[in-house]
Amino acid sequence: MLVRNIIVFLIFISLVFLVILLLKDKLTLNTSSHLTNKGIVDYDDYVMTKNEYLMYIFSAAILLFIIGYIFYQHFYTALLLTPFSVIYPKYKRKEIIQNRRLQLLNQFKEAMYGISSSLSVGKSLETAIKDSLGDLEIMYDDPDTLIIRELTIVVRRLELNDTVEEAIADLAARSKLDDIRNFSEVLNTCKRAGGNLIEVMGTTAKTIGEKIYFTQELNLMVAQRKFDQKILSITPFALIITLSIVAKDYMEPVFTTIIGRIVMTVAFVMIVAALIISKRIMNIEV
Repeated sequence: MLVRNIIVFLIFISLVFLVILLLKDKLTLNTSSHLTNKGIVDYDDYVMTKNEYLMYIFSAAILLFIIGYIFYQHFYTALLLTPFSVIYPKYKRKEIIQNRRLQLLNQFKEAMYGISSSLSVGKSLETAIKDSLGDLEIMYDDPDTLIIRELTIVVRRLELNDTVEEAIADLAARSKLDDIRNFSEVLNTCKRAGGNLIEVMGTTAKTIGEKIYFTQELNLMVAQRKFDQKILSITPFALIITLSIVAKDYMEPVFTTIIGRIVMTVAFVMIVAALIISKRIMNIEV
C-alpha cells in the first residue's frame, strides 16, 4: 500500500512539473525583466531559470507532502498540500535579491579601499576606478562578480564621456542600497563644490565596513536563538511521529475522525503562524 502511494505521488508530481514547465513563460516574469539595459543588473529583481524554478517547487512539494502525511496520515490529504509549493519560489526570489545586495555592498567596500589608495598617490578619480577594477579582477576569479561587472560598466561609460557622478548615481539607483546612494550624493557635492575625495572614499569604506561588522556580530548574537527556533519548529512533527509509533491506538481518532482532522488542521495553521512570526522577529535589519 505504501509503495503504491509513493508511486502515485511521484507520478502526480511529475505531471504537475510537466505542466509548469510548459507554462513557465506565463507563470513567471519576462526573462529580460531583471535587466535595465543589456548586461546591466536590476538589483530589485531576479528571474529564475527553469531549472531553479522547478527545483524549488519540487523541494517544497516533497516537504509539504511529508508534513501533510505526518499531520493527517492520509495520502490524498497530504497530496492536497503540494500545490502550495508554487508559492515558495516567490519567497526564495526575495531571499536571493537580499543576499545579492549584501554581496554587492561588501564588494563595494573593497572597491572604495582600492580607489582611496589610488587617489592618495595623486591619481585622478577616473584612473583610480580603472586601477581598482584591475585589482578586483585579481581578487575575484569570477568575471561575473557583481562589483567587477558594475565597475566595468562605469569604465565603459567613462570612455563614452559620461561623468563619474552619472555612472555612480545609476549604480546607486539600481542597487537600492543607502550606503551607495549616500556615497553618490557626497561625490556629487565634492565634484561641484570641491572636497577631499580621498577622505570621502576612506570614510565610505570605513562606514560600510563597520556596518557589515555590526551585522555579523548581531547575527552571531541571535544565532543561538535561531537554532532554538529551528529545534522548536521540528519538535511538533517529532512529537506526532513518536506518538503515532508508540501510541498508535491513542492517536488513531486524531487521524480518522472529522473532529480529529479539524484539530490537526488548527494545530498546523498555528505552527505555520508561529514560524512566520518567529522568522520576522529574528530578521533584524541594520
